[in-house]
This record gives sequence, structure tokens and C-alpha cells, in this order.
Amino acid sequence: FPITDADGDSNLEHIWMEVTAADATTITGTLANHPADKSIGHKGSSKTVTFDIVSDWAFGDRYGKPQGMFVERVLRKR
Repeated sequence: FPITDADGDSNLEHIWMEVTAADATTITGTLANHPADKSIGHKGSSKTVTFDIVSDWAFGDRYGKPQGMFVERVLRKR
């Protein structure tokens, strides 16, 4: 999500969403974690975003094995 940090600079906050709907250009879902920037909303809030700000995705395949989660993998290695 686009945010403005304490210095007034534009930045991004990564937040997981549970998708409830999607169309050709947007995804709607509920925030799955608590945003640090309170202007985004709170865990459980419904949000609609455009695909261009999506940085990662995840789902369980038919065997329950997680797919996606590319950012999470990088962070765990650090």
C-alpha cells in the first residue's frame, strides 16, 4: 500500500490480504495483518487495490502446499 513516512517521503507497506473478489484490474479483500500505517485501516478492513501494487501472492495447492510467498521466502533467509 502506498504510504507517506514520518519524513514526508512516499513509501510502501506490504500487507497480506485475503482475496474476496477480483476482476480484470482490481482485487478486493480483507487485510490479514495489522498495518503499521493506521491510515490504511485495520486488520479485517475491506480494501480494493489495483494489480500494479501487488508484490506477492500465496495460496495452498490441492495438496495443501503453499505456492507463491516470494517476498516471505526472501525475508526468512535474512
